[in-house]
Amino acid sequence: MNVSLYDLLDVDETASTDEIRAAWKAAIADLDPTDRRFRAFNDAAGVLLDDAKRAAYDAELAAGRDEETAPTPVVAAEEPTAVPVEPTAVPVESVVDDAEAEPEAEVEEDPEPAPVLEEGAKDPAPAATGPSTWLLYLAAGLAVLSAALLVVVLTWPGSLGGDSPASTADQAADA
Repeated sequence: MNVSLYDLLDVDETASTDEIRAAWKAAIADLDPTDRRFRAFNDAAGVLLDDAKRAAYDAELAAGRDEETAPTPVVAAEEPTAVPVEPTAVPVESVVDDAEAEPEAEVEEDPEPAPVLEEGAKDPAPAATGPSTWLLYLAAGLAVLSAALLVVVLTWPGSLGGDSPASTADQAADA
């Protein structure tokens, strides 16, 4: 089930533009503009506050409701050829359909829709884009070990090109 823009802003479908504007302002009041929910609320307000976009959206909602309530034709059952795959459960709060929210938008699209969280819920951690944490710790440990080994090698007598212990012993024997 997709969340409608009216549900997102928590207003009725018969709400006036003033009611929608007030609900939108209340929804974004405590949000940071970089919050993913901020864009979802702005997109919803952009559609619902524009009369032409709102009429088109209401028509899409009505068509979607008609499809859901239409009876499905009965088809003779056949033997399944593949193992059926169960759909993954997606919380209703995390569904925001960008195409449904603003079809004529000239804004740059995000690669994934912003999830809508319940009031007071924490935003989930962003998806990892770099190496895993244990790999970073391993690299840091190897760097420290390499630095310690470099210090040990450089402090050996003769490692910097000075007199080696063998040449010092030869000079002592000659003297």
